[in-house]
Amino acid sequence: MPGQRARRIANEWAVLTDLGRAERRVEGDTDVFATTIRDAPALVGPGESLRIEREHGVVFRFPRFFPAMPVEVFVARPVFHPNVHPRTGFVCLWKEDDPGNSVADALVRLRWVISWRMFNESPVHVMQEEAVRWYRSPGRAIAVPLR
Repeated sequence: MPGQRARRIANEWAVLTDLGRAERRVEGDTDVFATTIRDAPALVGPGESLRIEREHGVVFRFPRFFPAMPVEVFVARPVFHPNVHPRTGFVCLWKEDDPGNSVADALVRLRWVISWRMFNESPVHVMQEEAVRWYRSPGRAIAVPLR
Protein backbone atom coordinates (compact mmCIF):
# COMPACT_ATOMS: atom_id res chain seq x y z
CA MET A 1 0.00 0.00 0.00
CA PRO A 2 2.91 2.47 -0.26
CA GLY A 3 1.34 3.99 -3.39
CA GLN A 4 -1.98 4.60 -1.63
CA ARG A 5 -0.21 6.29 1.29
CA ALA A 6 1.83 8.49 -1.06
CA ARG A 7 -1.31 9.57 -2.94
CA ARG A 8 -3.13 10.40 0.30
CA ILE A 9 -0.13 12.34 1.62
CA ALA A 10 0.05 14.31 -1.65
CA ASN A 11 -3.66 15.13 -1.39
CA GLU A 12 -3.33 16.21 2.24
CA TRP A 13 -0.36 18.41 1.36
CA ALA A 14 -2.40 20.04 -1.43
CA VAL A 15 -5.17 20.89 1.07
CA LEU A 16 -2.71 22.47 3.49
CA THR A 17 -0.95 24.54 0.83
CA ASP A 18 -4.34 25.76 -0.41
CA LEU A 19 -4.96 27.10 3.10
CA GLY A 20 -1.77 29.14 3.12
CA ARG A 21 1.90 28.87 3.95
CA ALA A 22 2.95 25.39 5.04
CA GLU A 23 6.22 23.51 5.49
CA ARG A 24 6.78 19.85 4.68
CA ARG A 25 9.51 17.58 6.01
CA VAL A 26 10.15 13.90 6.55
CA GLU A 27 11.28 12.52 9.91
CA GLY A 28 12.21 8.87 9.47
CA ASP A 29 9.10 7.20 8.10
CA THR A 30 6.77 10.01 9.16
CA ASP A 31 5.64 12.89 6.95
CA VAL A 32 5.33 16.14 8.89
CA PHE A 33 3.46 19.26 7.81
CA ALA A 34 3.66 22.50 9.77
CA THR A 35 1.44 25.54 9.35
CA THR A 36 -0.21 28.35 11.29
CA ILE A 37 -3.91 28.67 11.94
CA ARG A 38 -5.40 32.10 12.61
CA ASP A 39 -8.65 33.32 14.13
CA ALA A 40 -8.78 30.18 16.28
CA PRO A 41 -9.43 31.20 19.91
CA ALA A 42 -7.76 29.05 22.56
CA LEU A 43 -6.90 29.44 26.22
CA VAL A 44 -3.23 29.64 27.15
CA GLY A 45 -1.40 30.28 30.37
CA PRO A 46 -1.50 28.70 33.77
CA GLY A 47 -4.39 28.79 36.23
CA GLU A 48 -5.45 32.31 37.16
CA SER A 49 -3.65 33.99 34.27
CA LEU A 50 -5.54 32.29 31.43
CA ARG A 51 -5.91 34.41 28.33
CA ILE A 52 -7.18 33.90 24.79
CA GLU A 53 -4.77 33.61 21.87
CA ARG A 54 -6.00 33.35 18.29
CA GLU A 55 -2.96 32.25 16.28
CA HIS A 56 -1.29 28.87 16.67
CA GLY A 57 1.53 26.95 15.08
CA VAL A 58 0.28 23.46 14.20
CA VAL A 59 2.12 20.29 13.21
CA PHE A 60 0.42 17.40 11.43
CA ARG A 61 2.28 14.09 11.63
CA PHE A 62 1.29 11.35 9.21
CA PRO A 63 2.59 8.08 10.69
CA ARG A 64 4.15 5.30 8.65
CA PHE A 65 0.88 3.37 8.44
CA PHE A 66 -1.35 6.33 7.51
CA PRO A 67 -4.23 6.18 6.56
CA ALA A 68 -4.77 3.00 8.62
CA MET A 69 -3.46 5.01 11.60
CA PRO A 70 -4.77 8.55 12.11
CA VAL A 71 -2.95 11.79 11.53
CA GLU A 72 -1.52 13.16 14.78
CA VAL A 73 -1.91 16.88 15.52
CA PHE A 74 0.23 19.03 17.81
CA VAL A 75 -0.02 22.71 18.69
CA ALA A 76 3.38 24.36 18.97
CA ARG A 77 2.40 26.06 22.20
CA PRO A 78 0.18 23.81 24.31
CA VAL A 79 -3.24 25.24 25.10
CA PHE A 80 -5.40 24.83 28.20
CA HIS A 81 -7.84 22.07 27.32
CA PRO A 82 -8.57 18.59 28.71
CA ASN A 83 -7.62 16.90 25.42
CA VAL A 84 -4.31 18.70 24.83
CA HIS A 85 -1.10 17.41 26.38
CA PRO A 86 0.34 20.24 28.52
CA ARG A 87 3.98 19.63 27.52
CA THR A 88 3.97 18.15 24.00
CA GLY A 89 0.93 19.97 22.61
CA PHE A 90 -0.53 16.69 21.30
CA VAL A 91 -4.25 17.16 20.60
CA CYS A 92 -6.54 14.16 21.00
CA LEU A 93 -8.98 14.63 18.11
CA TRP A 94 -10.43 11.22 17.51
CA LYS A 95 -12.71 9.21 19.77
CA GLU A 96 -12.55 6.56 17.09
CA ASP A 97 -10.51 6.94 13.95
CA ASP A 98 -11.73 6.36 10.44
CA PRO A 99 -9.19 5.87 7.62
CA GLY A 100 -11.25 8.35 5.60
CA ASN A 101 -10.44 11.20 8.02
CA SER A 102 -8.43 13.87 6.27
CA VAL A 103 -6.31 16.84 7.26
CA ALA A 104 -9.38 18.99 6.58
CA ASP A 105 -11.31 16.92 9.16
CA ALA A 106 -8.40 17.29 11.58
CA LEU A 107 -8.36 21.08 11.10
CA VAL A 108 -12.08 21.36 11.82
CA ARG A 109 -11.80 19.17 14.91
CA LEU A 110 -8.70 21.04 16.08
CA ARG A 111 -10.60 24.35 15.93
CA TRP A 112 -13.53 22.78 17.82
CA VAL A 113 -11.25 21.34 20.50
CA ILE A 114 -9.11 24.40 21.21
CA SER A 115 -12.16 26.68 21.30
CA TRP A 116 -13.89 24.33 23.78
CA ARG A 117 -16.74 23.47 21.37
CA MET A 118 -15.73 19.85 21.77
CA PHE A 119 -13.97 17.81 24.41
CA ASN A 120 -13.93 14.25 25.62
CA GLU A 121 -14.12 13.64 29.38
CA SER A 122 -13.32 9.95 29.06
CA PRO A 123 -10.24 9.28 31.25
CA VAL A 124 -8.25 7.82 28.35
CA HIS A 125 -8.59 11.12 26.46
CA VAL A 126 -8.03 13.60 29.32
CA MET A 127 -4.48 14.93 29.58
CA GLN A 128 -5.21 18.01 31.72
CA GLU A 129 -7.35 17.20 34.75
CA GLU A 130 -7.02 20.83 35.84
CA ALA A 131 -8.86 21.89 32.67
CA VAL A 132 -11.77 19.55 33.49
CA ARG A 133 -11.99 20.99 37.01
CA TRP A 134 -11.83 24.53 35.58
CA TYR A 135 -14.64 23.73 33.12
CA ARG A 136 -16.86 22.36 35.89
CA SER A 137 -16.17 25.34 38.17
CA PRO A 138 -19.29 27.52 38.54
CA GLY A 139 -17.23 30.65 39.15
CA ARG A 140 -14.98 30.63 36.09
CA ALA A 141 -14.54 34.04 34.51
CA ILE A 142 -14.22 32.89 30.89
CA ALA A 143 -17.25 31.53 29.03
CA VAL A 144 -16.88 28.59 26.70
CA PRO A 145 -17.10 27.86 23.86
CA LEU A 146 -14.69 30.64 23.04
CA ARG A 147 -15.73 33.12 20.39
